[in-house]
Amino acid sequence: MNITFMMGNGFDVGQKLKTSYKDLYPYFVINAKLDNIIRKEIEKDKEFENWSDLEVALGKFTGNISVEDEQRFINDKIELDELLKKYLLNEQENYELKENLVKEIWTVALQQLRNGNNEEEKLMVQNVLERYAGERYIYQCISFNYTNCLDRIWESFRNIEIGKHSYGSTTYQELFGNVLHIHGTLEDNEMIVGVNDESQILNKELAKSRHVKWAMIKPYLNREIGQNKIQKAKQIIDNSGIICLYGMSIGVTDNIWWEYLGEWLKKQNTHILVIYNYDPEYSAGHPLRQLMYMEDVKYKFLNNTNLSDTERQAVESRIIVYNNKNVFEL
Repeated sequence: MNITFMMGNGFDVGQKLKTSYKDLYPYFVINAKLDNIIRKEIEKDKEFENWSDLEVALGKFTGNISVEDEQRFINDKIELDELLKKYLLNEQENYELKENLVKEIWTVALQQLRNGNNEEEKLMVQNVLERYAGERYIYQCISFNYTNCLDRIWESFRNIEIGKHSYGSTTYQELFGNVLHIHGTLEDNEMIVGVNDESQILNKELAKSRHVKWAMIKPYLNREIGQNKIQKAKQIIDNSGIICLYGMSIGVTDNIWWEYLGEWLKKQNTHILVIYNYDPEYSAGHPLRQLMYMEDVKYKFLNNTNLSDTERQAVESRIIVYNNKNVFEL
C-alpha cells in the first residue's frame, strides 16, 4: 500500500528556501527584458499583491493581450519561465540537507500521522493500516515543486527500513519509494507553469491557440510532453490508502488533482486524506474555534472537487486536518 505525500511549495519554504512567487518577482523585474509585457504589469504592482499567485494572475492577464500579440505573449511567458528556473536553481544550491535532523523530523512526523488529532482519527488511521497489514507500506511522493529537495530527502531514506509491521507470522517493511515531479524539475527541461484548464484563461480567443495552451495549461502541456506523468501520478494515488497534502494551497490551478482526489475518496470508505494546513494567524484557544477552522479547510478542498452534496457528506469524516502544522520545517 502507498502512503502518498503530495508536496507543494510550502515544503521548500519550510526548508528555508525563498521560493514563493513574491520572492521571485524582484529578480524577474530586474532581469527580464524591458519590453516584456508581463514584467511591465508586475512592476506596476509594487507589493505584488495582484500577482500573489502567479498562475492565476497569468490567466487573468491574458485578458489584456490581443490576438495579434499572441506570439509576443508566448515569448515573454517563456522568458518568465526561464528566469524562474534560474532563480530557483540558485535557491536549490543553497539547500543543505541535514540528514540526521531530517530523519529525526520525518520519523516523528510519520508517527504523528498515525495518531490523528483524537482517538477517533487514530482508530480510523489504524483501521486503514490493518486493512493493508499483509503488504509493505511504501511512502511515495508526488512533488509539485521544481527543486530537488524532496528527492534528496527520499534518497537519504533509500533502502532504509523506516518501520515494520507484522501480519500473521510475516513481518513487512515500511520503506520510502519514489518522487514524481508532476510539473517537471529544474534539470529535466519539463518545468510547467500555468493554469488548470481553458476556463482559467480570460481571453477565450487566445485559449483556442495550441501554442497558448502549451504555454499556459499545465495538464495540456504535460500530456504533450509525453512522459505520462499524469497517468503515473494517478496510478500512485489509486494504490494509496492514505494521502497527505503538505505545503499546498489547494488552488484552482491544480483542480485536476483535487477532483481526482475527490473521486479517490469516494471509491473506498477506508481511504483517508490528511491535510497539513498552516495558517500563522490561527490559534485554537477554544474547541468551537478549532472545529470551525478544520471545517473551513475541509470545505476549501471539497469545493474544488466535483462531488455532489451527498458524496461530500459521505467523505468529509475521512478528511483529517492537522491545523497549523509545519511538521517538516527545519
